[in-house]
Amino acid sequence: MTAPSGASKEAARARVPAGDRRAVLALARFEGLRLLRHPLVLTAFALCVVWMARPGATTWRSHPPLQDMDRDHQLPLVLVGFAVLIAVNLAATRARRHGTDAILDALVLPPWQRTVAHLLSLLPLWLVGAVMVAAQFGWMATRPEAVGRGDIAELATGPTSVLLLGVVGVLLARLTASAVVAPLTVLALLTSMFVLAAGDSGVAWLYPTVHQSPSGVPTDLLDRPAGWHLLYLLGMTTLLGAVATAVAGGRRRTARGTAVAALTCVLAGALFQSAWPSGALARERQQATERPAEVQRCQRLGTTEYCLFPEFGVWVDDWDRVVREVRALTPKDVAASPITVRQRVNAVDAGSTGSDGAIPFATPSEGPTGSAWSVPVGTLWGSGTEDLALAAATAYRLVTGEAPQPGTPVMCDSRGVLTLWLAVRATSEADLNSLLDGQFSGGGVPISLLGEAQLDAGWVVLREHELAVVQALLDRPRGDVDRRVREEWSALTAPGTSSLRAAELLGVTAPAVTGDDGEWNCR
Repeated sequence: MTAPSGASKEAARARVPAGDRRAVLALARFEGLRLLRHPLVLTAFALCVVWMARPGATTWRSHPPLQDMDRDHQLPLVLVGFAVLIAVNLAATRARRHGTDAILDALVLPPWQRTVAHLLSLLPLWLVGAVMVAAQFGWMATRPEAVGRGDIAELATGPTSVLLLGVVGVLLARLTASAVVAPLTVLALLTSMFVLAAGDSGVAWLYPTVHQSPSGVPTDLLDRPAGWHLLYLLGMTTLLGAVATAVAGGRRRTARGTAVAALTCVLAGALFQSAWPSGALARERQQATERPAEVQRCQRLGTTEYCLFPEFGVWVDDWDRVVREVRALTPKDVAASPITVRQRVNAVDAGSTGSDGAIPFATPSEGPTGSAWSVPVGTLWGSGTEDLALAAATAYRLVTGEAPQPGTPVMCDSRGVLTLWLAVRATSEADLNSLLDGQFSGGGVPISLLGEAQLDAGWVVLREHELAVVQALLDRPRGDVDRRVREEWSALTAPGTSSLRAAELLGVTAPAVTGDDGEWNCR
């Protein structure tokens, strides 16, 4: 078999116009189906599904904040994009790697049109990613406990990242037939993404996905530049696709015009996304963090007033259930005392991956109830120990008469025993196991006052000694301990009552205080 001459190739192409869309689309369908069946791509999509349905995503399934849910898929879809990059690169270099270029040159499609077909073959993968995102977000958005609102640009970012990385694979195929270039490119992108994009600089927004915002920030205070970022990604996708087509011998005028338009979108998106956040937004975040009463609304249920950011109103009944459970374990006069529960958030550092500063939640209550201090509650619910955190903060308020102060108070007395017992008794003993998992090496047991997911919220700490007394109480019949707590409330809440005395009053045996327990700086 001999390769066709140049004249015969031109004659063959003359029979079918070079711009015949049907031939390009037929090749795109064929390559698209091959990509969908590629083992690497199938594995990546399977892992993406596992991520979206992971057991650790309890907060998304029970009480989803939609302003966080709309970007939960982005990182796993970027990993899918890396798999697509390698798979489409192998497909686009198949002929050169197998030495069949001469056969392809006999076809009616020139190299640049075959490149266009490989670019179009990525669209089914984009569609699969979009369907996955829409299904997950739609399921969460229909839940009655859902709060906030999603952003269509955030939802489109993940599937667009798959498209962009696939285009990178096609471009690499036009530059070199080496099979190792694509994996090396993936390794370089992964390394730079987790090193350079982890900071707070504008460089992070040059990557497909950006996780600089913590969970639970109210929607209006989050305000990520998702629209500009999506424009940047679409511009980059189009620009690299135009370059790949031009390198393959495409029409220069068309490729040049497309590249100029795409580059304009890239520059505009990169410029405006790097200017986030605005000065006005920064002031609003500081106000919500330090003076939340100015932007919250309040509602009263019984003798408890709940002050919250407006979009979280559907969670009030869940908060009230926990507060009522704690109140029910106290004497009637204590249970009837007014309390203000105020939602707190650290929105000042909403543009970073986290915060080292504690939320100043222990501010005097501005509510009309006249309570001395407000009980804090966070902007996440259902992801772990948020119910225990609210129960502990409420118990602390009822036991001591004030909310926990900023810092880490260590409660080495009867009031510490009573606070933890009330919190665990009002929620679940399973929450106590979560506390034990986070136990300090020196034996202290920390209780986060806004739950596991908001670790900069402040803590109350108990020693091993107080924990042992609480565990002994939980092993006793509930009715007997409940009665003793109400009868001995005054003595148990007196500042000078020790944990040893509390154990005696409640009918349990306390272990001796160890040397490690004696080293704690008690409140």
